[in-house]
Amino acid sequence: VSIKTAQEDEDADLASALEFLRKQFPDQPIWSERLVSLLFNTGDMRKAMTILEPIMIDDVKELRVQSVRKSAEAARLEGESLRAIRILEKALEAHPDDLSLLNNLIYTLTQVPEGLPRARMLLPRLLNSGNNSFTILDTIAMVYLRSGDLDRARDFMDEAIRRLDDNDYSAAETRLNEAELLFAMGRYEEARVRTEAVRRRSEISGMLDARAKRLLDEIRSQQGRI
Repeated sequence: VSIKTAQEDEDADLASALEFLRKQFPDQPIWSERLVSLLFNTGDMRKAMTILEPIMIDDVKELRVQSVRKSAEAARLEGESLRAIRILEKALEAHPDDLSLLNNLIYTLTQVPEGLPRARMLLPRLLNSGNNSFTILDTIAMVYLRSGDLDRARDFMDEAIRRLDDNDYSAAETRLNEAELLFAMGRYEEARVRTEAVRRRSEISGMLDARAKRLLDEIRSQQGRI
């Protein structure tokens, strides 16, 4: 099992072995963490997001930050943003200086209307971090977009796109965020082209595809009025 997980194998035998180990050794969270990582990589988000929560209730500090982040991301990709926020808030209490948790929490908060005030409150910590990765720049841009500050959103999104790693699993979502910003700016044709390009990517999640479809409908509606 250790060899296969180190090599990132994704076969059914490995999943069964990890399931067996986590039940046989419930006091060893490493097996649950490795199973979550495997399920996340194979797209079984619903099961992945449920495995770590019982452990988190007892002591989130027992878990690696990466595992908690994947559990929260699995919840978000299943459309359960509030659940993801709860996971990230709890994890951030245990690891207050972890920038990846802070970034994911702020981004997820932008996905629900009631989360924007807290996202804006936490934003200075991200701005002052000095980190210029595309994922953090994208998050900052989304806070400004949701707040109606399109000029600042455009500045940070331009830099995020410039630094984008298209091999990263979150690249497609950043591309779609850019399309949403272009739509908000009234640049409908550019937004349409970028959204359709996102939908052509084979690796996008069902949640992201549904969001892209909704954006395309809005774009076409606006173009039909011109």
